[in-house]
Amino acid sequence: MFKKMYNIKVLEIFILLQPIIDIITSIMINEFDLDISLGMIIRFAFLLYALVYIIKNRNKKIIIYLAIWLLYMGINLVGNYFIKDNFNVITQGVLLAKMVYFPLILLFFVLYFKNNKELDNKVFINVALLVGVSLVVSYLTKTAYCSYENYENCYTKGVVAWFNSANEYGLILIALLGFTINGFIKKASLKNEIALYLIIIFLCMLGTKASYVGVVGVTSLYVIYYLIACYFDKKKFAYFKKVFVLIITIFVVAISTSKLPIYTNLVGAYEYAYNEAKNGEDNIKIGYQKTDEEISEEVQTAIIFNGRNDFIVANKTIFKQAPIFNKLFGITTQGNFYEGVSYDHINERDFHDLLMYYGIIGFIVEMLLPIYLLIQVCKKVFKNIKLLFKDEIMIYAVVIVMMLFASFIAGHLLFQPAVSIYLAYLISLFCKKIEVLK
Repeated sequence: MFKKMYNIKVLEIFILLQPIIDIITSIMINEFDLDISLGMIIRFAFLLYALVYIIKNRNKKIIIYLAIWLLYMGINLVGNYFIKDNFNVITQGVLLAKMVYFPLILLFFVLYFKNNKELDNKVFINVALLVGVSLVVSYLTKTAYCSYENYENCYTKGVVAWFNSANEYGLILIALLGFTINGFIKKASLKNEIALYLIIIFLCMLGTKASYVGVVGVTSLYVIYYLIACYFDKKKFAYFKKVFVLIITIFVVAISTSKLPIYTNLVGAYEYAYNEAKNGEDNIKIGYQKTDEEISEEVQTAIIFNGRNDFIVANKTIFKQAPIFNKLFGITTQGNFYEGVSYDHINERDFHDLLMYYGIIGFIVEMLLPIYLLIQVCKKVFKNIKLLFKDEIMIYAVVIVMMLFASFIAGHLLFQPAVSIYLAYLISLFCKKIEVLK
C-alpha cells in the first residue's frame, strides 16, 4: 500500500496537474474572489503526503530536524500571541505553513530520489506544452489576464494567460525553460522544439523584469558554458547546431526588445522614476537640488527594485525597534507600525522577508537544509570537477541560480508553494545528478 502511494506515477500526475490547478485557482481568485483556492488545498494536501513519507524514514537526524521546526513554530505562535495586540493565530499559522513548505518538500524529494529514479523530463515538456497552449488560446480569444491590470490597454504591459500572478509565473516559466532546453539538447523532436519556443515566447510576453532577464540569462549562460566546455571536450561539437539555434534565439529576443512589453514597462518606469527623483518631495526642500549622479542612482534603484527599497526601509525600522523576541522570531505581518501608521506590507524580496518577518532564528532554520545540501555539492564537485562539464547538470545549476537571483530581487519564490515546488524538485534533481544522494 505504501509503495503504491509513493509510486513515481503519482508524482508525475501531480506535476502534470500543476498548470491546471493554477488555472482553476486563478479563475477562483479573479472571477469569484475566493480566498481559499483549489491550489492551496491540493498543495497542502501534498505537504501532508510528503510529511508522512519523511517520518516513515525514521532517521534520527530527520526527526531532530522536524523537532527544530516544531519548536520554532510553537515558540513563534505562543510568543507572538502574548506580545502582539489582536494577534490572529490562524493568519500567522498560514504564514508559517508557507515558510515550512519549501524545505519540507525539498526534503521529501531528496529522500525519495535517493532510492528512486527521478521524473522523466517529458513530464515537464508536457507541462510546458500545456502552459504554452494556454497562452496562445487565451491571447487569441482575448481572455488572457493582464500582468498589470491597473492600466488601460493593459495587454501592451504583458499577459499572464489564464494564470494569476505574473511574478510567480515568471519564475515557474524559468524553471520550465530549463527542462525544455534540456529536452531540446538531448533529443531532436518537434514536440521538444515547440515546448521550448512556447516557453520563450511566454517569458517574453509576460512583461516582468524577472521573466525577461530569465530567458536571456538562462540561454546566454548555457551558451557561454557550452562554448567553454567545447574547448575541453571536442565531442560537444556534435550538437553545435542546436546550441547555434539558441544563439539565434538570444539574438532575436535582443533585437525584438523594443517591441516587447518589458520595453514599454521599463520606459514608463524610467519616466516615472526620473520625475520623482527630480521633482519629488526632497527637491522641494529650500536650497536643495539633487545632483545628476544622485538622480541617476535613484532612478536605477527604482527601476531595478520597483519600490521594494521603500518597503525595506519601513520594515528595517520596524525590525530595529521591535523587542528582542521579534528580532529572533520575526515581526510577523501583524501589529506593526511605521511612523505611527499600521504597516503590514512585506518587502517582496524573499531573503529580506525571511529575516524580518520570520526572524534571525527563522532565517537559520529555513536555510539549514539548503546550506547542508550546498556543502555536500561543493565537496562532491571539488573531488570531481568534471561533473560541471555535464550539460544537464549545468542547465539545472543555471536555472536554480537564476530563480534564486529573481527571488532575492523580486521575491515570490520561497513562500509560494506553487513556485517553490519547482525549485525544490530542481535542487533535489541537481543533487541526484551530482551524486550527492547516494
